[in-house]
Amino acid sequence: MRLGAFPVRRGEADAEALETARTILRQGGVLALFPEGTRIRDAEHLGSPRRGLGRLALETGAPVVPAAITGSEHLFLGPFPKPKRVQLAFAEPIPASHLPATPEAAGELVEGQVWPRVEGEFRRLRARPGLIALGLAALGVGGAEAYRRRSARRRRAARRPRLRLPGR
Repeated sequence: MRLGAFPVRRGEADAEALETARTILRQGGVLALFPEGTRIRDAEHLGSPRRGLGRLALETGAPVVPAAITGSEHLFLGPFPKPKRVQLAFAEPIPASHLPATPEAAGELVEGQVWPRVEGEFRRLRARPGLIALGLAALGVGGAEAYRRRSARRRRAARRPRLRLPGR
């Protein structure tokens, strides 16, 4: 399995990132994403999930593997990772191929099936000692797809004729 990452513009609808995610899933790849849509600094609570995870699963038929992470909120309190206790747990996969690709089904998948399992794993991890992690740089899959798209955009831009000003 190849690990990588692709950029997501935060705070706005990022159509290119969603298309990259769809491509990865349709090709049978693995995609790690955080349904809260942002970083949560509160070590005691999870954020609120959004429906994008459900939409991607329903549109591509990819199963969802709920996961929880604890201890990562203090890894990057500066320019370099700090040695901290980090725990990661995965629940059983949830199939999504049998559900209709509707906004209601996406909400039910995330809020009714995925998120309760994430919360359960989160509570379980909070109740037990963890492992020491020396660094957690980036987690994600799809760097190759994002790189391919970015390279293609650059090649197209290079083929466009440039306006030349007199004397330059």
